[in-house]
Amino acid sequence: MSPRQDRITGATLSLIPNSFPLAGQWAVLNARQEHRFLAAVQVIDQMSPDRRSALMSRIRATNTQPEMAVRRMLHGLGYRYILHVKRLPGRPDLVFPSRHKVIFIYGCFWHGHSCGRGFRPKTNGTFWAEKLDRNKERDEEQIRELKGLGWQVLTVWECEVRGYEMSRLEQRLVGFLDT
Repeated sequence: MSPRQDRITGATLSLIPNSFPLAGQWAVLNARQEHRFLAAVQVIDQMSPDRRSALMSRIRATNTQPEMAVRRMLHGLGYRYILHVKRLPGRPDLVFPSRHKVIFIYGCFWHGHSCGRGFRPKTNGTFWAEKLDRNKERDEEQIRELKGLGWQVLTVWECEVRGYEMSRLEQRLVGFLDT
């Protein structure tokens, strides 16, 4: 097969030879050493834009596994709450109106946590850096607004819920809600 042009970037794509990993995929190769497969290969997304869009649309903002685990834990402890109140900044995951407290349950990747799950992708780095930085700025802004309205705010991270220290998370939640 002859080389072809990438529709988005205009880069020349070549078919990777069968004797190398990722064989049969179209990629951008180092022009000087195209006869040899180098580590300088950038693999182009193999999904069609429609399929990628469908995949990304399945990433939920509400009722995530970490959120459901925290909700089950708090309900089992006798706490009652309202979910995703739209009139509050940031639509907190759990709202305790009588206590004037809210809880956000953040995914480590999407909200830029400092744990291992909060990494930044290397491909399309500037896009991801801007997106994740904006997410963090928006989170901080919403928490400031809530505190300005007199609400107390607790952030629970996905890694805390998925870790083995659920008793520590339970103590943290009860300590926040009972003070």
